[in-house]
Amino acid sequence: MLGGFASAIFLLGVAVMMVIGSIERIVSPQPIQYKEAIAVAILGLAVTVVCALIPGKAHHHGHSHGHGHDHHGLKLKSAYLHVIADAATSVLAIAVVTHDRARTPRRCEEPLGGARGDRPLNDRDLSPRRASESPAGGAA
Repeated sequence: MLGGFASAIFLLGVAVMMVIGSIERIVSPQPIQYKEAIAVAILGLAVTVVCALIPGKAHHHGHSHGHGHDHHGLKLKSAYLHVIADAATSVLAIAVVTHDRARTPRRCEEPLGGARGDRPLNDRDLSPRRASESPAGGAA
């Protein structure tokens, strides 16, 4: 029980850090590192596939407890389903990042604001320009 409590407290801390990080990204958007995001998602998928193979090997442990229910089988099945859900999440992350990468203009991916490279991106860089505006953001 103490382990479950400690795990819950740890996950609560991680959730709070994720909320804080999300708010920071909303207030101050940063370019997405597509290559790194896809690499992490692929690594996560590989780990979950390996983990999905482990319960299958541990299923036949060769002894009986002498009672009528199979509590080991239920635990293994729930662990297996959890790992499969994690794998599905990784596949979804790969698909979303790949799709978003294909739809993002190349100048938004570069850390210093595109081909000019003399300043970071700002809100004007991401919004459509009117014909009367010059590239520097002022009137023509």
